Amino acid sequence: MQGGSFAANIPVKNTGNSTVTNTTLSLSGVESSWYNISPPQISILSKGNSNSFRVNISVPQDAEVKSYSITFTATAGSGATKSHTVTLKVLPGEQETSAINKTFLEYSITLGELEKKG
Repeated sequence: MQGGSFAANIPVKNTGNSTVTNTTLSLSGVESSWYNISPPQISILSKGNSNSFRVNISVPQDAEVKSYSITFTATAGSGATKSHTVTLKVLPGEQETSAINKTFLEYSITLGELEKKG
């Protein structure tokens, strides 16, 4: 929702045959001012082990109401990558909902007046 925020843990698992180092998570599909990721990197991830990044997303009050395709990409220090895409659906916030309701009411009144004249 416009003006809303939420957090998610994004797990990463080393499915390779050796330890990976300096794994980072990046996000694309929305402005970088909308989110932060912590920790900045996972220093060591042994084969078969998992760890998580915490992603906090704050949708601006004036964000466009639509569905955003967000891609998370984990990148190991070796350059190996794995990506996953999700959809973030931004719904109208309270301010936008009030404006929509006010406009609807104005149109309803105008329509009613026109029906009386017809």
